[in-house]
Amino acid sequence: MSNKDFGLFVKLLRTKNGLKLKDIAVQLNRTIGTISHIETGRVIPKFDVAYELLKILGIPETEIKNELIKYGIEFPEGDLSSDQTIFNKENEQKLDEYQQKKLDYKKRMASINKEVDSLIEHDITFAEQCILRFENSIENIHELRSMKDKDVNKRLNTDIEELKDKVQQMFNLLEELEEFKKDTKGSKPLQE
Repeated sequence: MSNKDFGLFVKLLRTKNGLKLKDIAVQLNRTIGTISHIETGRVIPKFDVAYELLKILGIPETEIKNELIKYGIEFPEGDLSSDQTIFNKENEQKLDEYQQKKLDYKKRMASINKEVDSLIEHDITFAEQCILRFENSIENIHELRSMKDKDVNKRLNTDIEELKDKVQQMFNLLEELEEFKKDTKGSKPLQE
């Protein structure tokens, strides 16, 4: 087949895909004139350019090599693995992107772990402060109890029982928070 046949094939694929010369030129980082010369058969593109061109035009990568050979565009002399080189470059780029995403993920996880630790510390401190306040309130109630007024004593007894329940709840919460903190400190940070 001739250069014109490859050019016509490229033009057919480009128009079928609704692309303009400019669209292809931008994606290939070539001039519009170069793409036009390929389509008219005045220029035979090098293997790597032709490979990328057919890829842009929607030919599956598994078929590109055969299409190029069919139109007389073969591997560069002495390099029988150009398609593998192109494949490797694409994989290297994907690997770089993956590694960057993995690094970003680890940074986010470290930030989340720090924030969780901070929240746990805050909750423990808050629970301890509440317990102290409840204990002080119970002491104040005991002092008021000594006043010997029956109505006051009855109300105070109810308040004492409610406060004792709240203190017990706070102790339970504090124990849970401290246990959670031990569990998270002893374990590894969240993994991907």
